[in-house]
Amino acid sequence: NNRLDWVVGAFYSDIESSSGLIGSANSYSDGNLTRSIAPFDGQRNSKSTAIFASVDYHLTQQLTLTVGARYFEDDRAGDGTDFTTPKNATFDHVSPTVGASYALSNDTSVYIRIAEGFRSGGFNNVVGAEDFGPETVRTYEVGAKSLLLDGRLQTEAAFFYSEYQDMQDVDSSLNVIGRSVTLNVGEAEMQGVEWSTQLSISEQFSVGLNGHYIDTKFMKVSELFASFGSTDVGDPINYVPKYSVSFNAKFDFEGPMGAAGFAALDYSMQDGSVEIAFGGRRAET
Repeated sequence: NNRLDWVVGAFYSDIESSSGLIGSANSYSDGNLTRSIAPFDGQRNSKSTAIFASVDYHLTQQLTLTVGARYFEDDRAGDGTDFTTPKNATFDHVSPTVGASYALSNDTSVYIRIAEGFRSGGFNNVVGAEDFGPETVRTYEVGAKSLLLDGRLQTEAAFFYSEYQDMQDVDSSLNVIGRSVTLNVGEAEMQGVEWSTQLSISEQFSVGLNGHYIDTKFMKVSELFASFGSTDVGDPINYVPKYSVSFNAKFDFEGPMGAAGFAALDYSMQDGSVEIAFGGRRAET
């Protein structure tokens, strides 16, 4: 009776990468990165598969419930002089999502959603560096979408809160000729709001305003990162600007001989971001 909508799917990826260079052979011990001139080469493989499904059940004409899940598996391997011994690892995870939406009218709806994301771990191509584990994030989101002014004004807004577990990060101060150490920093959270508006002033002319504001901080730092004296509890996440705003305007017109054309203007700006590196070095951009 048109109450149930469903989607199922599958994903497969097979990636191979290799390097063969004469340069620095890096060694990593007790938070220090050293180098010596030597040849190095490496072969990396990643074969990942996923299956996913999502179900929407319409309890009423206004209320819809959503349940979904995605199973992901990633088989990774590393070989060559990049690694002292060949490495193999499998990372898998089930990422669920649940949500509900309610139509306040034909033109306005509100929703709530909880979803989980996952990123595989991997291998560091620096002698002595530990491998890094997978990262997960759970996000809680509440939002609204609306069409106003007889559909000429489209608006969306959402408030979100995310929790990261075993967050991955790269300390750029440990980067030598493309070699860097990735580690699990710890636990972090981010919260904020994002919005989007688009107004059709006429059939030819439209303007839009989009943006976000976000606050991030680390809630727990791994012992290894704490021993480096780099990231501390309360520090922001690297490279995440607190806000961004963008404006757009577009004018459609008809040219000679019925040709269609348009003129557009786009302007955007964002806040600077912070990079906290090894030894507590802090840089702002």
